[in-house]
Amino acid sequence: QVILRPLDQAGVELFVEQCERFLKFSDDIRRLASREYFHRVVTLWGVPKSYGRLDVAYILKHECNVEVQPWDVVFRYKKFGVQSDECYVLCKNAGDASRLLTKVQEMAVPKIRV
Repeated sequence: QVILRPLDQAGVELFVEQCERFLKFSDDIRRLASREYFHRVVTLWGVPKSYGRLDVAYILKHECNVEVQPWDVVFRYKKFGVQSDECYVLCKNAGDASRLLTKVQEMAVPKIRV
């Protein structure tokens, strides 16, 4: 059974962003796989599916004091293009990556960002 629900503006924006990220996924993964980024990439699990790049970047800046650009947050995708709860974050340097790892272990993540 398929259930349809109308989307509000935030839902439409999230859908458009997910489509764009899905199309650019291969290029983003190739970029993150560069040797120069080896110690700067952090993998985050348990990210709610309602979150986009801007949401992750905002939370990391305000909760972990690590600033990342939204295009440096790359989500994985499951079968049929469904966004996974895992994302990769490219930090500016290895120190930021280390600080992010330390802070994220202590942080609770709400299911929906208000």
